[in-house]
Amino acid sequence: MAAGALNTPKVLIESGIGPSELIDLLSSLGTFPGVDKANAVINEHVGRHIFDTNAVMTNFKHADMHSFKFTEPQPEAEDQ
Repeated sequence: MAAGALNTPKVLIESGIGPSELIDLLSSLGTFPGVDKANAVINEHVGRHIFDTNAVMTNFKHADMHSFKFTEPQPEAEDQ
């Protein structure tokens, strides 16, 4: 099962596989039918050491801006 670096722990925990603290919390809320403390698989390492590594793509637009290829430095791009 794979859902990416950020979503795999979420899917596992919401399916009843994960740290006992989170399984207890979801079980007590009763909002996740797959999470039942009696049938949970406790694994304290699920979701540990996870951090957000998403990328942010930005676009810039200006009347005096010129496009260029990234293969070699362009003086007109550096002067902007």
